[in-house]
Amino acid sequence: MMIPVDQDGRCIGPTTLFGPNPAISLDLPTKKLGCKMTMEKEMRVIVDMRKFMSSLPNVLHQKGMKVVHVTLDVGDYVLSPLVCVERKSISDLFQSFASGRLYHQVETMVCYYMIPILLIEFSQDKSFSFQVHIWRHLVSYHSFKFTNQPIVV
Repeated sequence: MMIPVDQDGRCIGPTTLFGPNPAISLDLPTKKLGCKMTMEKEMRVIVDMRKFMSSLPNVLHQKGMKVVHVTLDVGDYVLSPLVCVERKSISDLFQSFASGRLYHQVETMVCYYMIPILLIEFSQDKSFSFQVHIWRHLVSYHSFKFTNQPIVV
């Protein structure tokens, strides 16, 4: 993610990666209909290069999305200038909780994106649970004071 030096806080406007879409065309005014706008939006997602070998980018490509590979400083996937996704497996989620890394990742996403999403990936046939004493330790250790709460999917 490229962040301008003079930017203070979150990025609300379009970024350079999601700049003007060349697939959008504006027709000249017609006699009866006035101005007509034709929108042919191409669906695309920006994927962190470090997540290139996971299965999700390939699935997205097979579904017709344009997958752009970039080294991201914030998040694993960027869906729009407003939406950022941090993807975690269960084992990585627990390690991130324990080390405090998850707190900093979510804090950074909240700082730069209006809609931060935490995507937790798990298998339906394997059970897991959050242990209460770990959760209490984390809540007391980190004060979760965000202006926008992340969405847990």
